[in-house]
Amino acid sequence: MPVWPILQAVRELVDVKRTQRSPTPTTQDIQEQIRLFGQYAILSHRWDGEELSFLDVANLSDPRVQAKKGFRKLAGFKNIVKTHFGCRYLWVDSMCVDETKRNASIPLMFSWYRHAYVCVIYLSTAHGVSEDPWSTRGWTLQECLAASRVRCFTYDWNPIGRIFKFDVSREFARTSSVYDEIRDITGDMNWWTFRPGVNQAICLFCAMRRRRTKIPEDMVYCLFAALDIDIPVEYGEGFDRALYRLQVAILSRTDDRRLLWWQDGTPSPYNSFLGGDFACWANLYWCPPLENIYVKYFTFDPTISFDCDGVMRIMVSLYPWRGTNYPFRFALLGQNLFTDGYFGVLLRRLRGGLYRRVEYIKCESWKITLVKEPEWIYIR
Repeated sequence: MPVWPILQAVRELVDVKRTQRSPTPTTQDIQEQIRLFGQYAILSHRWDGEELSFLDVANLSDPRVQAKKGFRKLAGFKNIVKTHFGCRYLWVDSMCVDETKRNASIPLMFSWYRHAYVCVIYLSTAHGVSEDPWSTRGWTLQECLAASRVRCFTYDWNPIGRIFKFDVSREFARTSSVYDEIRDITGDMNWWTFRPGVNQAICLFCAMRRRRTKIPEDMVYCLFAALDIDIPVEYGEGFDRALYRLQVAILSRTDDRRLLWWQDGTPSPYNSFLGGDFACWANLYWCPPLENIYVKYFTFDPTISFDCDGVMRIMVSLYPWRGTNYPFRFALLGQNLFTDGYFGVLLRRLRGGLYRRVEYIKCESWKITLVKEPEWIYIR
């Protein structure tokens, strides 16, 4: 970075301090001013129907643009950033994302929020995070998890907390009532240490069950970056297909099979072993950590694959399930090392050697006494 813009920023800070009859800027003040040069503040908000678009940016002086609610929101955002943070640039998704290139922009969204100097959360209707529609919007989940610093403002641009510069910051081990609300709406994920990855799938799925998006597929697409999944965005495919593709991508990239432990809800129309809605994972808050799960196999290949017709290929040990007159088998997926309980699913055999999932089963270890060699099976 050239030296002269930094020096100019420092001079401006000194002049402001002199004008305000404030003490001479400290070294910390100067370092903060230098760090802010080139930084941007980002807005996390719920779209209200009259947002400024990518095309509106070039016509901000147009009275028709200025009449939109989004223009007043932009003005409030600008004033807040200037007053509280001093960033030179603003980033607003409705204005900075070209809708004609939406597919290419989605994978970059998490990064935009992660690298912003501060994420300003705008609550349009309430004075609390959990009461505002912001907490039920699909995209705001990853925006909140990605942000390094968060500050919340009410609909009239008053800060919710008046003590600290940031309500939440990864730089300081400090909590507040605002942080407690954010933690409640993000589920069991640890905001302080959150890192994108497929290991976050169950927690993200649980957190999404109460959220909604205007476009059905966005319920799934808004998780791609938080899961560090790079798969194509295909608007028009529908929610069911999008969720199926996401689960296939996750299971193909990890040895973690806990995603298959879903209990409630309906199966995916594309494969009975996969969940058909985020509500399927609602009761997996008890799910033990991966390191506490043991698979009692002699030789075991953990890979899972799917063919073009959606048939899953997976290696499991199959056990006869007593007490039924149907050709059911218990497919063992793991054992909890602390409770000694087994986790698995009940399968029904179909014609042609395929299986279909019936239900999730959790049983005591004494019900399974034989040691079965694992085998490859195919599930539709």
